[in-house]
Amino acid sequence: YRLKEGYVNEADKVEECNVSDIEFKQIRKAIKDQTFPDRQMKFAKEYIGNKCFSIEQYKRIIPIFNMDNDKLKLIKFISKHNDHPESMHSFRSMLTFNSTKKELDRFLLERH
Repeated sequence: YRLKEGYVNEADKVEECNVSDIEFKQIRKAIKDQTFPDRQMKFAKEYIGNKCFSIEQYKRIIPIFNMDNDKLKLIKFISKHNDHPESMHSFRSMLTFNSTKKELDRFLLERH
């Protein structure tokens, strides 16, 4: 759920906003079609900042990136823009290296 600007209580929730499967496929393709990882990251962040994705949809964006550092950067960005902070630990398995997983753990602990 996204809250209306300036409102903070449960009763003021705006309708649940989710990206449809069709729109998501187009967005994912637009990100993936960028030639360089930095452009992919720019596109991903723009969409994440402006759209409401489900956790499952976020998890389908992460594999576009090959490098753990890029994945971690995007997971951190997602954690600041999603409505389900309690589910951010589920992204840990998408990382390859223990050092990157530990960095995610530290980041998530600091956010709470």
